[in-house]
Amino acid sequence: METKKRYTDEELEEFRTIVNDKLAIAKSDYDETMKILMNKNTNDVNDTSPTYKALEEGSSNQTKEELVQMAQRQQKFIQALQAALVRINNKTYGIDRITGELIPKERLRIVPHATLSVASKMANKSLMSKQKKQSLIATLLIILLIVIDQIIKVVVKLNMNLGESIHIFDWFQIQFIENNGMAWGMELGSKLFLSIFRIVAIGFLFGTFLIVSNTEQEWLISLSCL
Repeated sequence: METKKRYTDEELEEFRTIVNDKLAIAKSDYDETMKILMNKNTNDVNDTSPTYKALEEGSSNQTKEELVQMAQRQQKFIQALQAALVRINNKTYGIDRITGELIPKERLRIVPHATLSVASKMANKSLMSKQKKQSLIATLLIILLIVIDQIIKVVVKLNMNLGESIHIFDWFQIQFIENNGMAWGMELGSKLFLSIFRIVAIGFLFGTFLIVSNTEQEWLISLSCL
């Protein structure tokens, strides 16, 4: 049996009705909230009673903050519903944006702006949690390496003479030298140009770090060691 790729035109019209109904309610709620915020729907005496205003200032500010947050949520919901109408017009409504499969009707009737099935939403949350964990590990590793590097430099500076070396292994020695240029003593123009080059290089590495933050953990940790 062939898998259904999209909802029929009749089904899309059913969803259009549901979305439009919720959109009308959401716009009405948003307008009401904005009227309250702008004091267009109140008969109180806030503007003519300084004493009352002073007594209620803390409570009033808190209420306004809550109303602003509510208005922002309503506006976001309206935008999501409007986007759902665009998908209905494009006949792509109800298609899971991760799996490409149809989102069950039952979910769309309850959450008409949904772009993920329940299973995809849970899988997406798990993926985001994993990415946050990877980013945290890489960030901590970067901080640890920077701290170790600075500690070694301070210890060498305070306890060794210029040119002195300490033999650790045949293939590993600690030698105190002062580098006036880049890595391995390379010089690149003036110190100002060198400083600008370092800033650009750090920015490039940071941008690359953000790009690969969605890839495998091994690559992320390897980049942080650079």
